[in-house]
Amino acid sequence: MKTSAIAFALTLVLAGSASPGGAQTATYTIPVILSQTGAAAAPGQDQLAALQAYEKLVNRTGGIRGEQLHFQIYDDASSPQTAVQLTNTILAAKPAVVFGSTLAPATTAMMPFFKDGPVLYSLTPLVYPEKGSWVFATLPLIQHVESVMFRYMRGRNWTKVAFLRTNDVSGQDNEKAIDAALAEPDNRSIVTTTKQLFNVADINIAAQVSAVKFSGAQAIFVSATGAPFGMVMRSLADAGVDIPIFTGATNIAPAFIERFKQYVPKSGLWIVFPSYAKRDRAARDPLRATIDEFYTTLEASGQRPGAAHAFAWDGAKIVVAALRALGPAATSQQIHEWIESLHDFPGALGLYNFRIGDQHGLDDKSLYIVRYDPNAPNGNAEIVSEAGGVPLRTR
Repeated sequence: MKTSAIAFALTLVLAGSASPGGAQTATYTIPVILSQTGAAAAPGQDQLAALQAYEKLVNRTGGIRGEQLHFQIYDDASSPQTAVQLTNTILAAKPAVVFGSTLAPATTAMMPFFKDGPVLYSLTPLVYPEKGSWVFATLPLIQHVESVMFRYMRGRNWTKVAFLRTNDVSGQDNEKAIDAALAEPDNRSIVTTTKQLFNVADINIAAQVSAVKFSGAQAIFVSATGAPFGMVMRSLADAGVDIPIFTGATNIAPAFIERFKQYVPKSGLWIVFPSYAKRDRAARDPLRATIDEFYTTLEASGQRPGAAHAFAWDGAKIVVAALRALGPAATSQQIHEWIESLHDFPGALGLYNFRIGDQHGLDDKSLYIVRYDPNAPNGNAEIVSEAGGVPLRTR
């Protein structure tokens, strides 16, 4: 285990262990494995900011039946091997619930250690927990995400699509989801013009970009997160490729995309986005209050809310709701059963119903298509579809 990971965790524990005046108070600690350094540092740091903001909100509003909430953060350095080492250390203390990690390869490596409990709440959607397992995951099942993307593409008559992905576990899992979505009868009109792979450490993908450029694609889907995605956008721009780029929601996190916005093509950057994209909601909308809470709390802490924030926020909100209902002495079995039966629960990502059995609790109706344009006069992100991905009639 890396010394920096231990030091990072201990620093946060010591910072959050005392109440004003020096008096010690009872604290409920939840271990969290995040990527604070390495390739996934950008989304990992957003997740940390969200958890810190939510921790303060919970403690201002009564904590967990009087106990203060504390998220103890461990840095896996975007490494599956480090995530496994941290998991072994954490599980020795027998926690009832653990969060993590930021990336799918690390989370996938962690999952076997939770086959008999405790609860693991994944902060990446690119995992496939078995029904009834001890693992829950953020966002809808990734196949739903890809289905929404293809529904929008069909509505725009963009049926010739290129695919460019990393060759790691995340990329492989995304390809499985893409293949499953393409196998749906409604998507028979979608034609794959080329599939290209690259390593997350690559700094030159000229051959892959050339294949995309001359494939006749009307749109491209890029499966990469953080710095590797920025490298792809720069490479496409340098090669003069100007077609709509579809990618994951974490790639338009404000702090990240600012560094690469000059490479966004005129054809636009398009994202399948969760429910919080639509903030202007009717007074009776069950998501209105919780989405407002998400925005106002993070904005008050100096954050510009993005997808990675929401991935961590909703997981924390669900687990804290379970602990407040069951009490801080709740066992992992009780927390598991409570989440499994949860339904009609409003979050920033959508209205949850874990009775659907996929351990994510959300379906395609919680998703929209958003276009990111750094030069848009009325804001960078514009909703361009109905819930579920059907293009708005004005497009």
